[in-house]
Amino acid sequence: MRELKDAMRRMRGQYHAQPVPDELYRRLEQVTSSPAKQRRPLLLWFRRAGTGAAAALVALCVTANSSASAAAALGDLPVLGGLIQTFTFRQYHSSENGVELEISTPHISGLGDPKAEAAINEQFDLYADKIIAQYEADVASMAGLENARESISSDYRVMIDNDRQLTISIYTTIVMASAQEFTTFYNIDKQTGELVSLRALFAEDADYITPISEEIIRQMRQRMESDPNVYYWVDDEVEAWNFTAIAEDQAYYVNEDGQLVISFDKYAVAPGYMGSSEFVIPSDVISGITAPDSLLCR
Repeated sequence: MRELKDAMRRMRGQYHAQPVPDELYRRLEQVTSSPAKQRRPLLLWFRRAGTGAAAALVALCVTANSSASAAAALGDLPVLGGLIQTFTFRQYHSSENGVELEISTPHISGLGDPKAEAAINEQFDLYADKIIAQYEADVASMAGLENARESISSDYRVMIDNDRQLTISIYTTIVMASAQEFTTFYNIDKQTGELVSLRALFAEDADYITPISEEIIRQMRQRMESDPNVYYWVDDEVEAWNFTAIAEDQAYYVNEDGQLVISFDKYAVAPGYMGSSEFVIPSDVISGITAPDSLLCR
């Protein structure tokens, strides 16, 4: 076990030594909101894109919206009705300077509230725009580099669709020297037509971070005790590496059984070979602090 811990420690150090920008660990949230001069490519420092790269991005958008596949998707839009439907609104594909992009953007229809529906679809579009902006930055940065290769792909799937809830996950993979994976969950309350944050699941001023974090640490230890091949960064000799608490806006979804599931991206709480990690939080751990009529109350 000591040998395994030492190996995991080395892997952790190598991982943190990679110059991967912060916005990727925040699931690309800062890409389009930051000034252009502050944007950085995935594994290279950003150089300002010239007019050619800007024109390429415009061409990319025009091509995507006029392609046969996109036209077919737009032509098959479902009619608003009693059931919410999820469909591919736009598809992008481009390859330049060794950087390849493949992205599918979802939309929903039939929510019953046009404003709420438009607001949710706008969030899907904004996420796609962030990835396209990152693609543009990387195309510019790799201009003139020999043997430069990078692949960015993003797709979605409907995870939960019942009378109360619609959960759509968007998973993005970035492959260069190694693969980085990110998943964003969109949890929609069909009764209110709103995207539900983790904070909104709990009563006002309730401390949900502490009990959930303690339960995750308990499960981490239990899994490692049960399987020598499982390893999480908890109880490590290097305290700075250890998982201590979830973020206030931690990625989550509510499963079909009405249980809270906390999700971590690859490398967030464990070595890369573990992939992404999920923890189902028992109802008794958060009993008494959930908000009335939240997605957890069934």
